[in-house]
Amino acid sequence: MQRLQDKRLANVLAGVFLTEEEWDQAIAIADNVSKWDYRLVESVVDAVLPHRPDWVIQACEAQAESLISRTESKYYEIAVIWLGKMKKAYLTTGRKAEWLAYLAALKAKYARRPALQAELSRL
Repeated sequence: MQRLQDKRLANVLAGVFLTEEEWDQAIAIADNVSKWDYRLVESVVDAVLPHRPDWVIQACEAQAESLISRTESKYYEIAVIWLGKMKKAYLTTGRKAEWLAYLAALKAKYARRPALQAELSRL
């Protein structure tokens, strides 16, 4: 396990923790690599959604807003995929009103980005 602590093997270690249902350890790894390894974050998000929906919401929001802040429309479709996962976490916890409020605020904040608005309408 100590060898797996190397950042280059983070996905292997996260996979081990997910297999062992050690959700918090997998989340810690995802948090450490969230700036550069979105695939690992996505695999942890997908696995822990039923177990740690609040973390899923936070992780997906960070990924989506990072993509939106780049102000390049080519990233909006991917941002909406993250927002879809976020929506699922909100709905899983019975917090539909919170999700709708977040989405409305996001639409208002970026009202002058028609490409983003078009993508957000898919949610």
